[in-house]
This record gives sequence, structure tokens and C-alpha cells, in this order.
Amino acid sequence: MGKGNIARYYKTMSREDQRTYNRWLKGNAIAGLILAVGLIAMAIAGSNSAPSPSVANIKNPDVVASKQHHE
Repeated sequence: MGKGNIARYYKTMSREDQRTYNRWLKGNAIAGLILAVGLIAMAIAGSNSAPSPSVANIKNPDVVASKQHHE
């Protein structure tokens, strides 16, 4: 099947094949949406769990010590 022939091929399918294809397409769209929402939720959770730079620097004595030497 060449590029752009899906619509033409769909018209030649039986009604049952069209329903099967539509269910498959809808199932893949839902699965993709679930995965995308999961990735977004993980990204938000990861960004919220990271400490701010000022807090991270306080917990890292080498960074604090190096800042004190430069001042």
C-alpha cells in the first residue's frame, strides 16, 4: 500500500473490517494518551521533588566552602 492510500483502502473494506480497524485505532490512541499523561506526571513529580539550588548548595559543604573562599 503506497503513501496516502489508506483512505482509499478503508473505503474498500467491509463494514466489519472497518469497525475492527476503528477499534484498533481508538485503542492505540487511548494507549498513547495514557503513556503521554504518565510521562508528563513523572516529569512534574521529578521536578517537584528536586530541591531548589539554594537548598542543594547548603546540603553540599564543598559548594558552600568554595563560595566562602571566593568572597
